[in-house]
Amino acid sequence: MKNTNNEQAQKTLNLADDECPHPLSTKPSTFQEPQTITEKQIVTLLSQLLNRQPIGRNDDFFRLGGNSLLAVKFTVSIIGAFGIRIPPRRFYKGTTVAELAQTIDSLIEEKQQLEEKQQLEEGK
Repeated sequence: MKNTNNEQAQKTLNLADDECPHPLSTKPSTFQEPQTITEKQIVTLLSQLLNRQPIGRNDDFFRLGGNSLLAVKFTVSIIGAFGIRIPPRRFYKGTTVAELAQTIDSLIEEKQQLEEKQQLEEGK
């Protein structure tokens, strides 16, 4: 009689990357270099924090080895690099390099708009 649990485990371990059911997995063939300045800065920060290279724009923070403690350290380094704070809810909403870059760019734009509005109100 065959051991079906062993067979199933072996099948799971032998899945190709494109068959992997884990939602955070990325296929090696999908590696893309960072495209924007923000993405490049994020990759630099992640490389230093996680001691990993190469990191592409589709790579996920947690899939690269990040965890909640490293997420806190990473968000602190974002404050230093970009001058903005990412709220945890927005951080966890999208954790690939490209998604984090979009979040950071959006927060920078929101901050600039708020500062412009405050300057206009002060000038009245």
